[in-house]
Formats: sequence, structure tokens, C-alpha cells
Amino acid sequence: KAVLDYILLDDQEKDRLGILTRPKLAHSAGREYFPWHDSMAEAKTQLESNLFTTHPVMRELIDLWITKYNHFRVFDMEDLRNSFFMTIEEFYQYLKKSCDQAVSDLKATWLPQCATIVANHKEDIELMMPNDTEGRLNKMDSFFDCLAGLMSIQIRSAVLHSIYDLVELTEEYSDGNSYDGMYLHGNQTKLLHPIVIFTDGNLEEQNIIFKPTVDQIIDKIYEIINMMLDSVKGIPRIEYQLFYLENDKQEIRFIEILRSDEELIIMAKQRIEEVVQNNLYGPLEYRSVYQPFNYLLTEQSTEDCEIFAQEEHSLSEYVEKIEKFQKMISQISILPVLVPMHLFTLNCDGANKFLINRSRVLINTLVQNIVEKSHRFNRKICDDYSDIVNRMTTVPNNTEELVKLSNYTDSLRAGALLKLLDKIGIAADNVLFLMDFAILSDEEIQLNNLTFTWPERILPMISANKHAFIECYNFKKQQINHEEELLKCEEKSTFPILQEIVSKKDPFDKLWKTVVTYNNNAKNWMNGPMLKLNAEHLEDQVMELWRTSYRLTKEFLRQDLPGPLRATSLTKGKLDKFKIYMPLIRALCNPGLKDRHWKAMSEVVGQDITPNDKTSLSDMFSLGLDKYVDRLTEISVIASREYALEKALDKMSNDWESIHFTFVPYRDTGLNILSSFDDIQILLDDQIVKTVTMKMSPVIGPFAKQVEEWEKKLRRMQSILDSWLKVQSSWMYLEPIFSSKDICQQMPHEGKMFKSVDKQWKTMMETSIIDTKAMIVISQPNMLEDLQSSETIIAMISAQDEIVELVQQIFPNEANGMVEKWLQHVEISMKKSIRQEIEDSLADYLDSARKEWILMWPGQVILACSQIFWTAEVSQAIEDNNIKQYLRKCTNQINDSVELVRGELTPMSRTTLGALIVVDVHARDVVSKLEDMNITSVHDFQWISQMRYYWEDDNVVVRMINTTIPYGYEYLGNTGRLVITPLTDRCYRTLMGALSLNLGGAPEGPAGTGKTETCKDLAKAIAKQCVVFNCSDGLDYKAMGKFFKGLAQAGAWACFDEFNRIELEVLSVVAQQIQSIQRAISEQVQTFVFEGTRLRLDPSCTIFITMNPGYAGRAELPDNLKVLFRTVAMMIPDYAMIGEIVLYSMGFVDARNLSAKIVATYRLCSEQLSSQHHYDYGMRAVKSVLLAAGNLKLKYPQESEDKLLLRSLIEVNLPKFLVPDIVLFEGIISDLFPGVNLQKKDYGDLEAALSDCIRERKLQSNPWFMRKIIQIYEMMLVRHGFMIVGDALGGKTSAILVLADALTKLYNNKSEFKENAVQYQIINPKAITMQQLYGSFDAVSHEWSD
Repeated sequence: KAVLDYILLDDQEKDRLGILTRPKLAHSAGREYFPWHDSMAEAKTQLESNLFTTHPVMRELIDLWITKYNHFRVFDMEDLRNSFFMTIEEFYQYLKKSCDQAVSDLKATWLPQCATIVANHKEDIELMMPNDTEGRLNKMDSFFDCLAGLMSIQIRSAVLHSIYDLVELTEEYSDGNSYDGMYLHGNQTKLLHPIVIFTDGNLEEQNIIFKPTVDQIIDKIYEIINMMLDSVKGIPRIEYQLFYLENDKQEIRFIEILRSDEELIIMAKQRIEEVVQNNLYGPLEYRSVYQPFNYLLTEQSTEDCEIFAQEEHSLSEYVEKIEKFQKMISQISILPVLVPMHLFTLNCDGANKFLINRSRVLINTLVQNIVEKSHRFNRKICDDYSDIVNRMTTVPNNTEELVKLSNYTDSLRAGALLKLLDKIGIAADNVLFLMDFAILSDEEIQLNNLTFTWPERILPMISANKHAFIECYNFKKQQINHEEELLKCEEKSTFPILQEIVSKKDPFDKLWKTVVTYNNNAKNWMNGPMLKLNAEHLEDQVMELWRTSYRLTKEFLRQDLPGPLRATSLTKGKLDKFKIYMPLIRALCNPGLKDRHWKAMSEVVGQDITPNDKTSLSDMFSLGLDKYVDRLTEISVIASREYALEKALDKMSNDWESIHFTFVPYRDTGLNILSSFDDIQILLDDQIVKTVTMKMSPVIGPFAKQVEEWEKKLRRMQSILDSWLKVQSSWMYLEPIFSSKDICQQMPHEGKMFKSVDKQWKTMMETSIIDTKAMIVISQPNMLEDLQSSETIIAMISAQDEIVELVQQIFPNEANGMVEKWLQHVEISMKKSIRQEIEDSLADYLDSARKEWILMWPGQVILACSQIFWTAEVSQAIEDNNIKQYLRKCTNQINDSVELVRGELTPMSRTTLGALIVVDVHARDVVSKLEDMNITSVHDFQWISQMRYYWEDDNVVVRMINTTIPYGYEYLGNTGRLVITPLTDRCYRTLMGALSLNLGGAPEGPAGTGKTETCKDLAKAIAKQCVVFNCSDGLDYKAMGKFFKGLAQAGAWACFDEFNRIELEVLSVVAQQIQSIQRAISEQVQTFVFEGTRLRLDPSCTIFITMNPGYAGRAELPDNLKVLFRTVAMMIPDYAMIGEIVLYSMGFVDARNLSAKIVATYRLCSEQLSSQHHYDYGMRAVKSVLLAAGNLKLKYPQESEDKLLLRSLIEVNLPKFLVPDIVLFEGIISDLFPGVNLQKKDYGDLEAALSDCIRERKLQSNPWFMRKIIQIYEMMLVRHGFMIVGDALGGKTSAILVLADALTKLYNNKSEFKENAVQYQIINPKAITMQQLYGSFDAVSHEWSD
């Protein structure tokens, strides 16, 4: 308006626009009187009096809500997401609990704050109120109505936002879960499938049903939204916070909120319902998976089984029917239990179990029918047998009954008993069926046992009954004779006819038995499986039958009985014909015939006659083999001899099955030792003689290898027994000696050697007593070799399993029990062996290609020889002024080594190359520096300040500036070397200078700067053992004195960590102890007196100390101790340089950039992430990443190096970060590794084993839990130990136990994961003392006990 008024001030513009304006009135207000002015003024006054929305209270309430409660929701969305995987009812209960808690918090905080604001403006509110009571009350009500309206709007917005948060969460799944074809788990794009729907089978609907149903799910969703609305209905208005007491009975008014019929609420419900409907297609479609089993969901299946059971069917038909149901059970069992379906997760356990139970019910219907039929059938058989027994055992009253009973008994074998045997065969089939498909009751088992034992029990009864008949006849005869005596008859009846009948009946019995036996056997002989026939047994049967028939022929001829004679002659004729084939049968039915013999026979015959399981004698006879019988017999005889040898060999093997070693407990060691084995020795000697005799047999050919192996086994057993006794004798002598801690401390090297043998011995003995069978005991892997190596020391084996042979063998038995004697021989032989290895390697270096030479010698020898040649070649290059060319040679050698690292190598060679590359890189940097500084003299300080190796007078010496130290030749194994930085070089120079002055070294500085590691690496460079000891305030001068005694005599190096933690008064005495050792070294004496004891001195011993000056509990060293050490100040090393060289030694190409990224990652983490006690960004963390990267490079040599390093950074660091820091860490690595995307790592067998073990422990296999376990596993690969932190019930212990179970399972299953079985012990540190947990120092005995 102002702009328009300004334009209209110009008359020309006014005319152009055609706008006419009224002339300005002369009225003082600048306008005329308007009729609405008074009403407007009245309204303004009314508004100023009654419009409360602009009141300060309202503004402060709005400000309070916006600043503190603007994001208030009735549930926590993030917690809800983390809690997902729940049923719809659990979803409802969770939200109800959250809503109730949220409203309770709102009442407890927001309402009092609102009340405080109103109370603070009490005076302003009073000023607004009229003076009359009625007007005051009305206006006060209006004011608080306005307050209630504002608070209602605020609560309404919070509830609406909560509801629509729930709507948006649901609509993340709006695209639904319908699918075509077969369901695939990979098609599910969501990680969370929040709502669980259960399935079950329903016979009425004949389908798989869902619990809850679709309508129940939607109703529950509506109920959830209504519940959220109802949860805020009980918030009282603000005036009840200010003016009313709890005991007031006045009705409380509540803040009005949303209604369920409002459009926004209805719209929210509709949107959620639409998502639910979209996600119902998948579950409904998934029911098609159960379509093959719909038959089980019908009553028809039950009716079919019942009808089938009522009909007559064979057992095979029953088996077919049952196997059909069992196949269904197998198919159902492999169906998944949890099926992700976008918004839903189908829990199919109910449906699966329902269908399986249905199948089992139907199977049980069929099986139970057979059980009942079998029971009735068996009972009928038993009753029939009982009837037979009852009839047989009936006592006849007269002769007629006796004759009838006798005839009945004779008829049983060919009549009733045969029928019953057929029935028993049917009963046996029934039992075999039931054994496969049913669990029989005790009653059924007893009935079956009774049924099947009847034939065996009734035959003796029949025989006994026959004897009873004869006895009965005899009794009748005697009874008649007795009556004749009573009647005083002159002659007694002799019953000649009875005797004649018995004697005449006997040939007929024999004829019957012969004919029956021949007819039954002939069929089996001719048509049965030939391979089951035994020629010797068959021939015996034939000859017995022939002899019987021959005698019967003469008998019947004498009695002139043409019928029996004809039967006998016919049988004899058949036997005569069969006897013709006996030579051929003996040749063919030989158990010793093998494939090679049948092949030879087939060559004789001219066709393949090798029999199979169904081949019969009649098949063989039809081939016309009788004309080859002589040659076939020759082959069969050879087979018999070979078979006899084979049986003898098997018998010797079987003889050992019952032979056991005897073990007896040895003292109180808890170990068993071998006792007398004279019987074993006798058997062993006997079998060795027999085996040697077998080897001279002319038919040994096919078994020559087997007999040779058996002889080797027996002779190996003899060697084992000889060595076993020798080793056991030595061990029994040495074990009490080395069980003393004092002796082990005085002879640590020898003690370590004995422990190695002792461990091996105990393992062998513990394995032996598990199964004491002689052949099993001696079958332990490498038992003889281990015993012989224990008996004679022939080589050194490092902790890395590198073997270095000794130049001279050590025989502990020759020391006559003086342990220190043969252990000294071991030490001398060790040094000679390493020196010899170096000498031989130096000669081989000139004759072999360096790439081949590196892999041919022990790692320690390779490093020493390489440094010797490097020193010589650099010196020559300096003198020839040819350093630049030699620098190229150094670079090429490193490239060759790196190329080897990237190839296929043994773990031992890879360790050697890693250490060699670290040393060679430093050597190259030294040459590069010499070239940059234009060094031309071998006496220049820049050259002599380097560590140089020389081969002088057939020995290795190490020089640095003016210090010359002889190489120690102590075998340290094949280990890595420390990356040599400028700080390391400076420390080396100081320590070497200290050694030349017979002083100790004292590196000091903060943790993680390499103080101890530098001392240890210098010891490796000089080939000296360095013992690291962590000091504490509990040490006294006596304990330190024992330590110094051992060092002085052994010539070892010692590094005392945290030296300044020892108490000041102890340090003063320690200074005198160290000074006495250093003075003896300076005086070059061979023995010296140390605290009253004369000791042998090895002048190569050295003492280093490390200190952290700034830490609490550290003391300042006394002056008399300071002067005995040269101090070295250690600072934080160059992480980038260390990382670059280590990565280079592991085969990485882009090592420089990758190391820079490691350093940048930790620098940014230390700056941006929160400060936690367990966060560590120092050298130890860098080392873990490098180790993990090396492992990944070895496993995935062709993978991108950026991906390998990124994965190692994530695996090492992610597990220890808190949730808020994970986002920052992911941002850091995404900036440092742009565009690098990692695929999910496949853990294969490990994930499967973890899932199995989680189920076995009745836990839930959710992704978070699985991920944490895998993180623990990854951390285990790069850390010696670690700490798992978290709230109670967070799954810490369960994760460890599941991982232990899984690794043990992988070990037992011989998985590609090279893991070992896990042993673990869970302790509560609060339940035991500090001394029990960590050990303690005994002030009396000065021994450490734990």
C-alpha cells in the first residue's frame, strides 16, 4: 500500500492508471467517521481481555514443548527395531508397555514443568482477572481451557507423529512379498522380518492355517492404534496440579486428545492395513510348499489306512505304504522352520510337526494292525503246539490207546509239525516287519520268544515220547510176565514177535532217513549257491550215505524184499553217479579259490567260469569241466596251500587281539609305566620265526607283500619294546631331578629339553593306557621315531617345528645319570651345529641362486649369512666407488624375495622370507643413504655405525662402531625380526656401545615404543637367548640374586621390564649384585664369588632394563645403579614406515599407500571417536591390523589389496567400538577407501557349525549374535588374549561357549578350517584371592607358586 500511495503522488501516473483519489479530509484523524469503528474498538478491547494465546504462559509452554518434547514419542523407534522378531501379540504388549511408560514419564516431568511455568506467572494471571467472583471464575476457567487446548494440541501432535512413525515403519514393507515360482530366501531384501506368524494344520479346513489369522492381525493393528490413543487419555489438566489435593473428591477433568474416528487415524489404519494385505500374498503362496502333503490334511487318509488294515495285504504292501509316509516325514523334516516374508516371518514349526505327527499316526494305524494280527497268529501257533504236547503226554489207559498215541506221534513230523513250521516262517516275517517299524512290548517279546522256541523244545519231547512208548511196551511185557509168575505158569511169554518187529523195523528206518537226507541235500548241492558248499563236509556226507545204502542193499537182498531193495539200489546208484563228480567238486568248492585262481581255471577251460553268488554245481557240470579235472585240481591244490598260509597269517594277527600291555602306576606322578611283558616277548619271538619260515614257502607269491609288511610290523614292535624300556629307564631317573624348580631354573635350557621329551613321553603313555591292546599301542604315529629321538638327541626342533640336525649325536645314557653333563654336551653341540650350518650355507651361497638358497637353510642361518655377504659386498662397493650399482642389486634381491612371498610357500619358508625382507629393506635403505652421502671409505662413521657381520677365522663376529661381539650361535628357532627404524638403529648403537664397556642397557620411554622388543631383537641379531622378566614391587634381593646367578653361568641375556617398580632399598642391593658380575666380566675371570657362592662365569651374559618413568608407582633409580647402565630415550616409532616394511614382507605391492591409510585411520579415530578405556590406537593395534592383513593376503592372494586392508581394519577394530562410534568409524574408512565395497565374507563350515551349536544350547541364532561370535573368532586370530565387555545378559559367555563348541565340532569333522578342539575353564575372579588368580611369591622359600 505504501508503494502504491507513493506512485499515486505523481499526477501523470495517476492519470495514466485512471485512478481517482478522494481529497484528503480536514479531519484531525485523517479520515471520516466510520460506522464500524466502535464495534472494532470494542472487539479489540474484548480480545485484549480474553485472548490468552499471546500470554507469556502460553509462549513458555510452547517453548518448553519445542525445546524438550518436540521429538517425544510414545515409543522408541530404534529400540523397537532392535527388539523386532516378535509375534503380533508381543508387538502389542511391547507398544503398550512403551506407551504406558512414555505417558508415565510425561506425567512425571512435563506436567510438573508446565505447572511450574503457570505458578511462576501467578501474579500476571491474577492481574488479568476481574474483581467480581463470578467474572473471576469464568475468566479463570477460560484461561485454563485455553491452556488445556494448547496442551491437547501438543499431546495430539506427539501421538499423531508416533502413529505415523509406526505407519512409515510398516510402509517400508509396502512393496509386499508376493513371488513367482519357487520361494527363495535370497529374494528377501530386508534384514528384519519383524512380525512372526505361526502355522498349523487343520483337518476341518484341509489346509495349512495361520495363527493369528489375517483378520486377527488387522484387528490387532487397529487395537494397537486405539491403545496408543487411549494411553494418553488419562493426563489431567494443569489446574489439578496447582489447586487440588489428592484427597479432594472433585471430579478430575482430563486433557482432550484424538478420537479413533478422526480422518487422520482412519487413514493411518488404512495405510497399515494396505501394507499388511500386500504382505499376505507371500504366506498364502508359501502354502503351496505343503501341497504334496495335502493328503495328510484330509480325513480320507485316516479312512484309507483303516480300510487298508481291514483288507488282506502282504507285508511288502504294508512296507510300501509305510515307506510312503516315512518319505513324507523326511521331506517335511528338511523344510525350513523360519521363513522370512518381508514384513512377516513364517514360523512353520507347527505345520511341520502337525504333518509329521499325522504321518506317524497313519503309520501307527498300519503297524498296530500287524501287531494285533501277529499277536493272534502267534497265540494260535502256541496253542497248537500246546495241544500237541497235551495229547502226547496223555497217559494211555490200554494197549489200544497206546498204539493210537504211538501212531499219532509218528505222524507228527510229516504232518502237523511241518505245517506249524510254515506258520512260524510267516510269524518270523511278521516279527522282522515289526522290528523295523514298531517297538514291541515285553508281553509281545515274550510271546515271540515262546513261539520261535517251540520247534526246538518239541523235538526232544517227541523223542522222549518214543522212548516212553518202548518203555511202556516193556512195562506191559513185564506186567504180563509178572502176572504169569503169580499164576505159576510153567513158561513165561517171550513176545518174540515184538522183538522181531523192532529188529525188522530198523533197516526201514535207515532207508527212510537215507532217502530223505539224500533227496533234501542233493537239491541243495546241485541247485544251491556253489560258493557256500564245503567240499570236505559234502564228501563226508556222500560217503556216509553211500555206505549206509550199500549195507541196506545187502540186507534187503538177504531178506528178499524187492521193494525196499529197489529203493535202496536206486539211491545207491544216484550216489555212485554223484561220487564221479567228487574230484571236480573238490577242485571247485575250495574256500581258498580267489579271483586269480578262477582266472587261471578260466584260461584252462577256454571260457570264463568265475562263479557268482547264484552259480550252482549243475551250472558248472553243464560246462563239461570233467575233462579238465586234473589241471583244475592242480590249481585248486595251490589255492589250498595259499589259503593255509593266509589262514596262518590271519591267525597270527588274531592272536594279538587278546594280548594287552600291562601298566602300573608310577609313584605319585599320576602316570602309568610299562610293566613286565615276558608273554608278549615270547609270542613276538615265535611269530617272527614263523613269518621268516612263511617267506621261504614256494606259494608265498600272492602274500609276499602282506607277509613282508607283517614282518616289518613285528620287527618294529621289537624295536619299540627295546627303545621303550631304555627311554622308560632314563625317564624314571630324570623325572625326579627335573621336577625340581630349582634345577630347572639353574639349567633352563636342559629343563626345557626335558620338558619337551617329558611331554612327548606322557602323551605316549596316556594314549597307551586308553586301549592297552598291544597292536593298538604300537600303532601310535611315529612312536618308534619319538622313542628313538628321546633315547638319542639327534636334532633341535624349534617352537615353529624347524629341525636342525646336530653335528654330533648326544646319548644321555652315557652320562651315567649326570644330567648336567649331557646337557652341557647338548649346548656345545648346538653351537657347533649352528656354526657348521653357517659355514656350509656360506659355501652354498656362492654355488646356488639366491632365490633357491633362501629356501634351503634354517631361517637363523639365512639371516646371518645374508648379512655377512651384504657387509662384504657393501665394503667392496664403497672401495670400488660402485654403491649406486650395488643399490640396484639390493632392490632386485628384495623384489625377488617379495615375488617368492606371493607364491606358494610352506609356513616355515614364509616366516624366513618375512624376516629376511625386513632386514634386507633396512640394508637397502642403508646403502641408499651411503650413496646419498657419497661415502667413499669403509672407515666412514656412516658405514661403521651400521651393524655389520664378518666371517673371520671360521667364526662370525658382529661389529658396530668400535664394538665387536662374537656371534652367540644359540639356536633361537625361525622367528620374525623387528622393523629397523632410525630410532631402532640409534638404540642398537647405544646398547652395543654399552656392551663394549661391559655395561647394561636401559631403554626408557612410554609404552608401545619398542623398548623390550628392541632388546629382544638385538639378542636375535647376536644369536643370544634373551629372557624377559616383568618386575614388580614384590621382588627382593634374594630373588634377583637367584636370577643373576643363572644369567652369569648360562651366558644368557635378560631384559627386566618395569625395572623401576622394584622398591628402592632392593634396587640398592641389586646394584651391588650387577656390579659384581660386570666387574668379573671386565677382569676376564673364569669363576667369581657371587653372594658367597663361587660361580662359573660366561662373559657373554648381559643385563638390560626398561622403564616407564612417568607412570605411577615407579621409583627413581639410585645413583650407584644408574652408572651401571647406558640410558636410551625411546619415542613413538614411525608407524607408517613399520607398516610399509611389514606389508612389503607379506607380499603387498602398494605397501606405502596402505601403511599411510592405517596411520591415518588411527589418527582420525583418536581425534573423532569417543574416549574409552579399551580403545587403543598405538603400535599394538597397528601390529594387529598388519597381522590380519597378512593372513588375508595369504588366503586371498589375488584379491585387491585395498579390500584386504579394509577388511583387516574392520575385523580388528569394529568389534571393540561402541555403537555411536561405529558410524564415525565407517565414515572414516569410507573416506580413506572411496569406492571400495566389501562382499560378505563366507565362513562356510564355521557358520554352519555355529548355527548347530546355538541350537544345541537352546539359543536363538539371530544375525547380531552370529556376527558377534564371528568377531570374537576374528579377534582370536590376531590377539593372544582379549576381553569381552558388555551389560549383563548380553550374551558374552554364551558367545564364547558357542564358539568353543563350534571349533571343537570343526576339529572333529576334519573341516577345512584348521582348528583344534577347545578346552575352557570359567572362573569368577571375585570368588578367589589375588594370589590364587595370579600366583604369589613365597617369602620363605623364594619360589613363585601358582
